[in-house]
Amino acid sequence: MNNQVVTKTRPQLPEVIDENLNSIGKILETFHLPREILADNEEIIYAWRELPRELVRIPEELRDGLIARMCVAISVGLFDGAINYIWNAVILNMRTRVKNYGLKYVGQIYDKEFEERQLNEMTDKELLNLCYKLELISEEGYFLLNQCREMRNNFSSAHPSIALIDDRELIMFISRCCKYGISEDYLRKGINISELIDVIKTGPLSSDATIEWANRIKETFSDQRAMIIKTLHGLYCSSDSKEEVRINCLDICENVKLAFDDKVKIELINKI
Repeated sequence: MNNQVVTKTRPQLPEVIDENLNSIGKILETFHLPREILADNEEIIYAWRELPRELVRIPEELRDGLIARMCVAISVGLFDGAINYIWNAVILNMRTRVKNYGLKYVGQIYDKEFEERQLNEMTDKELLNLCYKLELISEEGYFLLNQCREMRNNFSSAHPSIALIDDRELIMFISRCCKYGISEDYLRKGINISELIDVIKTGPLSSDATIEWANRIKETFSDQRAMIIKTLHGLYCSSDSKEEVRINCLDICENVKLAFDDKVKIELINKI
């Protein structure tokens, strides 16, 4: 069923020792540059102390190389680089959620074929808009991640920055990215519709499997739930569908019917 177990533990980061902080100053002295071009020692210590509290929101499965690079960047005062790394992690996770939703079904929204290449070519703004439309992020998350996008564009190493951010601004940025962009919801919500259809077509579903899929449909986003019900209705009515496929569709819908909202009911009425 592709159920994903989410593991959440507080990461144990090493202490930022004085020797490490002194090395930053020595490197800058080598190039005859002022210490102020990087975050100062106090800001680094503060950000490093607060970082584990934010990282615990990220499931261990998603603490990848980008998150590790962000931590290294923070430890040496490269806050603009840290912003860029975690924002890239958010974008990659947004793309994954769209792919899990099903590119074929995203194409139905645009009324044209939609492939992974088009997903990867989307601007960050376009991707956030799509995720919001698919209900893969909440209204609150959409608003705050858009603020993060603007901040990343103006204060990160991705582009010439207009100023340096301080430790408090950095932690707030990371907090929003962790909460809305790489959170537990991103693993638990949403259904790969193609996977569901493959399961339905494979053979008769057991009672446990039927209930499991029905529960996942009830818990997913309302727009996706409406699309799934419409898809199941189409499979049931198709002359190409075997009897076991129709029974699977009927059994799942029987267990989901109490979750039908007005949008689903209107969709079904229009099919009659």
